[in-house]
Amino acid sequence: KSRGSGYANTVTEAGWRGFRMHLKIATEHYKLAVEKDEGNSVALSLLVTIGLGRGQLEGMLPEIVRKGLERTPEDGLLASKISYYLTPRWHGSREQIITFVRDELPKWPNSGGKFSCMLERLSLASEWGNSKFLLSSPAAQAVYEKAVARYKQQWPEGDYVVKKIAKNLTTYKSYSAAIAFCRKHEQDFIKQADYKFYLAKALFFSGKYAEAQGLLHEAVEMGNVDGETYFYLGRAAIRVEDYVTARQAYLKAVELLPVSEIWKRGYAYRDIAMFYSVFSDYKSVKTYAAKATKVDPSQAHSWYLLGFAEYKLGNKKAAKVEFNKAVKLDSKYGAIIRKECPLWKMW
Repeated sequence: KSRGSGYANTVTEAGWRGFRMHLKIATEHYKLAVEKDEGNSVALSLLVTIGLGRGQLEGMLPEIVRKGLERTPEDGLLASKISYYLTPRWHGSREQIITFVRDELPKWPNSGGKFSCMLERLSLASEWGNSKFLLSSPAAQAVYEKAVARYKQQWPEGDYVVKKIAKNLTTYKSYSAAIAFCRKHEQDFIKQADYKFYLAKALFFSGKYAEAQGLLHEAVEMGNVDGETYFYLGRAAIRVEDYVTARQAYLKAVELLPVSEIWKRGYAYRDIAMFYSVFSDYKSVKTYAAKATKVDPSQAHSWYLLGFAEYKLGNKKAAKVEFNKAVKLDSKYGAIIRKECPLWKMW
């Protein structure tokens, strides 16, 4: 409550002061809990979490946490927190996280969580450019098969691991590996709609838009799908110039996507505006481009579309305002606007 629920750049200085004060108090309480029981993995893991926010524990983890890890090798909670702390986006490095996962993984329980955590951490460790090789290598493929097999032994009715692997492979641009994995493990997905979604997403990013659209349409027909499925259906449909399907899918996506999905919701409205521009319906272009800029004001193309619609509707002064916003966000739009409206700066 002290800092609020928004992004870090929206927090006031007073909010940060209150947040740090509460973190300091929490730290003291957790330290007391650990003094009473060095193997208290919950208290130790929360200390690591606080360390992320306060920028502490840098370089090496305190001896107290190491002792806790040695005391509770069967509990993956603390190891999971530490492995996240060591990723490059926080206070570690690729080498540190890979070493940690290699050394600590054998001590964790033989559960699905063990493997999914390992895959997630290796993905995060690879975010500086080596992820595609790491995730699609033969060694990684062997790990995936072991992960799925062990997970099925313990949770035969679950599919968390197959979805996690499919998501990671696609997120880190190993599209061919993602397609092969999904097709091989089709029967391991509990819901066929999930299988079709993950396979379609990998196909979409591989440039196979028509095939992706077909699978996503089948997933939607099965029912009970989320906004992201409709969002990618819209993206695939617009790539094959099926504008009616794209518009319908995007509107459903905006309806179902959480408010926090700013980029996707803004992207959907922007693409609908582009759909109407194909048919020179500039009143509708203006309507949906305005929605896009309201949801996500950081996208230059949305402002450009709004300005272009105003220009076509005869509102040159309003168009100039929107064009300036587009150029401020991305200078390349200056040249794009000049092609359509050479004298726009004089309006």
